[in-house]
Amino acid sequence: MTDFFSLESYDYDLPEDLIAQQAHDPADECKFMIINKFTWVVEHKIFKDLQNLLDSQSVLFFNNSKVLKARIPLSHKDIRVFNPWWEEITVDWELFYLSPLQEDYYFLVRPGSKLKTGTTIKIDKFQLNIGENFEHGRRIFVDGDIFELLEKYGQMPLPPYVSYAQDKVASYQPIFAKTPWSVASPTASLHFTKTLLNWLKSKEICTDFVTLHVGIGTFKSMTSSDIKEHVIHHETCEVDSDIFKRIMNYKLNNKPIIAVGTTSCRTLESLPYLWLKINDQIISVCDTQTIQYWNELSSGLDSSKTYISNYRIEGGKIHFDCSLYILPGFTFSVIDQLITNFHLPKSSLMVLVASFMGYDLMMQCYETAIKNHYAFYSFGDAMWIY
Repeated sequence: MTDFFSLESYDYDLPEDLIAQQAHDPADECKFMIINKFTWVVEHKIFKDLQNLLDSQSVLFFNNSKVLKARIPLSHKDIRVFNPWWEEITVDWELFYLSPLQEDYYFLVRPGSKLKTGTTIKIDKFQLNIGENFEHGRRIFVDGDIFELLEKYGQMPLPPYVSYAQDKVASYQPIFAKTPWSVASPTASLHFTKTLLNWLKSKEICTDFVTLHVGIGTFKSMTSSDIKEHVIHHETCEVDSDIFKRIMNYKLNNKPIIAVGTTSCRTLESLPYLWLKINDQIISVCDTQTIQYWNELSSGLDSSKTYISNYRIEGGKIHFDCSLYILPGFTFSVIDQLITNFHLPKSSLMVLVASFMGYDLMMQCYETAIKNHYAFYSFGDAMWIY
C-alpha cells in the first residue's frame, strides 16, 4: 500500500526530452489533459478547446502577480566585487532576489561559500553589502532602489532546467500580470493568450483575480522523507476586501470556481484561515449573509494554525503572508476545479495536486502523459481536473 506521506511516493522517471525548453507558440495550442476526478475518465485536447468546454457559469481565478527580473549575474563589466579585505575579485556567479525584509533584502547567493559576509558588490550607482545567513538565503543591504537595480541589471528568472535565451523571456510572463514581486511565474496562466481571454470576455465567462507573489515557498525543494515535516515559507498575498462576498455569491449561485494554477489555489484555500484572523476588522463592511457564510465555512478550522501572518487592510485590499501547505487529507472548501501543469517530482506542487485529485489517479495521469509525450514543467502542457 502506498504511503501518501512518503516523499519517495512522489518520484517518477521523466525522459529529458519531455522537459519543455520553450513555450508553445501560440501558447494555447499546447496539449491539454481533461480529468474527471470522480469517474477517472481522461480526455486529450488542446488548451484552446476551453472555448468549447467551459460552462458559462464557471469562474476562472488567476494569479496576477508579475515576475521580476530577479536574477542578477555577477559577470557584467560594470559590476565589481570586493571581499572583506577590499581586494577586488572576478566572479561569474549570481544573486537571486527573493523578498524584502524589514530594512534590507533576502537573496539566494550562488555560490554562497565564495561571497562571504562582509563582501561588497558595486553595480553602477548601487552598492550591496552581503550580510549573514537568513533562513535559506542571505540578508543583503542595498543602497539604492531595488526595483531600478533589478530592471537594469536583472534577468528574467527562467527555471534552472530551461536554458536561458532572451527570446524565451516574454513567454514566461502571464499576459495579464499586474503587480510586480514574483520571482517565478505562475505558469498555468501562461497558456492563456489574448485571443482566448477575449473569447472568455465575449462569452461573459467570469474571470477573477487574486495575488500571490511567488517566492521560495512555492519552488523550494522538499527534503524531508516524511512530507508532513515540510515547511512552506510565507509568501505575500493580496486580495480585494470584497473577496469574501464575491466568493459567497459564486458558491450560492452554483458557479464552479476554477483555480488557474497552484498559487491561485493556495491563495483561495487560505481565505477561510484569513477570515478567522481578520473577521473582527472587516465585519463592518460585510453584510449579514457574508458573515454567516464565512463563519460557517471556517467554523471547523484550527485557529491556532500559523498559515496567515502580517495581515492588514489598506486601500480596499487585504495584504497578508501565507504559508498554507496542502497535503493529502486537506479539505478543499473554496475551489471546485484546478488547471495546472505537470510538476517536478518530489515537489510541494505535486503533493497539492495529489491532494486535490487523489494520489493514485494523479500518478496514473502522469504515466499517461509520459506515454503520450506531453511536455512537462513550466513551459509544458496542462491538465484540467474537475
